Amino acid sequence: MKTPKEGLGDTSADSSSPNDDDDIHEDETPNLTQPPNLTQKKGKKRVLPSSTESKGKKGGTTLQLTQQLSRICDVVELRNLAFSVEPSSTIHNVIERVCTLDGIEKGSELNLMVVHIFQKREKREMFVVMEEPYLQLQFLQEEARLLGRHYFGT
Repeated sequence: MKTPKEGLGDTSADSSSPNDDDDIHEDETPNLTQPPNLTQKKGKKRVLPSSTESKGKKGGTTLQLTQQLSRICDVVELRNLAFSVEPSSTIHNVIERVCTLDGIEKGSELNLMVVHIFQKREKREMFVVMEEPYLQLQFLQEEARLLGRHYFGT
């Protein structure tokens, strides 16, 4: 007569050996450095940690590239917008505006120096930003004074 403990996983007392227990434990702890055994039960898939990490990194890199491209596009659009908004700072428009200022006569020394001053874009933009005519005149007089020192050494 068998007791309830007998028959629960024991095949026979005669066929078991101390090495049989070791074989059972090997199946429970998979060796991740070797490829999976082809005789394993179906349904158990082993995923190596390195393959999971590489997929995550790849997805992260794609996301980073997408974000960087988006930022580059935004910068280019802002730059193009800035250039299209300020057509009033062209040399032609700025020189016309200078001719309307009181205190600057056509052909005067200051008028001729303005041509040299406005060869630089930042000088034209600064002139346009100063909307008040008296500020624009002061700006031009100071720039002409600095330019005169440069050319004439005074």
